[in-house]
Amino acid sequence: DVERSRGLGDVYKRQISAYLGAVPLFADRALAQVAASILGDEAMHWAVLRQVLGEAPVPSAFMS
Repeated sequence: DVERSRGLGDVYKRQISAYLGAVPLFADRALAQVAASILGDEAMHWAVLRQVLGEAPVPSAFMS
């Protein structure tokens, strides 16, 4: 279902934004690296989902 998939894309977008905000707050650099890695994975998932939906995988720079 395309609408559900678009909704999932919104979830990915919010997760990415949350990680972007959280990564700099970690005092432990190892935890920051793990969170940054997860951020990258979520961004890749969002790009693949957009491509499957026929949208540009990376429409513009993502800034929160």
